[in-house]
Amino acid sequence: MKSSKKFILPFTAALMVGACAPLPAPYEPQRQLDVPAPLTTDQQTILDIKEREDQKEAEAAQAAAAKKKAEDAAASLPNTQPSYTPPVAPVKKFYPTAAAAPGRLGYVFNPYTQSLVNVKGIASGRLVVDPNDSDPTHKFRVP
Repeated sequence: MKSSKKFILPFTAALMVGACAPLPAPYEPQRQLDVPAPLTTDQQTILDIKEREDQKEAEAAQAAAAKKKAEDAAASLPNTQPSYTPPVAPVKKFYPTAAAAPGRLGYVFNPYTQSLVNVKGIASGRLVVDPNDSDPTHKFRVP
């Protein structure tokens, strides 16, 4: 009986383990793909002609749609000119530059009246007016 236990016990364990293993998937033959027969030259020519005709029709439809869209856009615009006019750049007036008074720092000669003008603390290139000049349009630049 001992020898039968030695034989039966491993056999039973192997049988239980084998019963728990998944079964292999059933065999399914692979489907063959339907391969169309090659086209004859006449059939290929007919297909090419149809493709060209379809392409021409699509291009004509696109052109007609674009033309209609442009006409609709033109019809929706008013016939008046726009009221907006771009600003014109102002014309810079030329102003003369005063001459520095020799030996006197910070003083220049007014180019219109030739009188001395104190320009201490005013940066070079700035536009100034002589306070003693009666004409306010006599502007000049500091050298």
